[in-house]
Amino acid sequence: MRRDVEEKFERLPLKFFDARTHGEILSRAVNDMDSISGTLQQNLTQLITSLLTLVGVIVMMLTISWLLTLVVVLTLPLSLALVAAIAGRSKAYFSRQQKALGELNGHVAEMYTGHTIVTAFGHEDRSLKAFSGLNERYYDAAWRAQFSSGSSCR
Repeated sequence: MRRDVEEKFERLPLKFFDARTHGEILSRAVNDMDSISGTLQQNLTQLITSLLTLVGVIVMMLTISWLLTLVVVLTLPLSLALVAAIAGRSKAYFSRQQKALGELNGHVAEMYTGHTIVTAFGHEDRSLKAFSGLNERYYDAAWRAQFSSGSSCR
């Protein structure tokens, strides 16, 4: 997957790199790879555990009451539709969160490498204001993403 990302960067036009800071490009590539890796590791374990739990619960439900088991199975599609709707909304929030994190990390990387230039021209206040704005956008996006994904787990 990392090779695919590298090949994709090699195919991108120079206009793409001119429009974004070096730190933003690097941050977004690294953060996206970490997110995919973490999600795959967590979800694979969770999927296996959930499937085993589901089989066990269905067996236990059938031994207790086949009628209640039927009621649960019939209401399951409605629950799945509700979870799918919430997941669709939270996907947009997580995309916004990743974009805001990339911009924030890009700004930090640029200010860190260009610290002497920023200081020499007296732009520390401007840099802090830009950081505060980016940080606020990231906080808002992260809060919405976490809230929306948390509401789908309940």
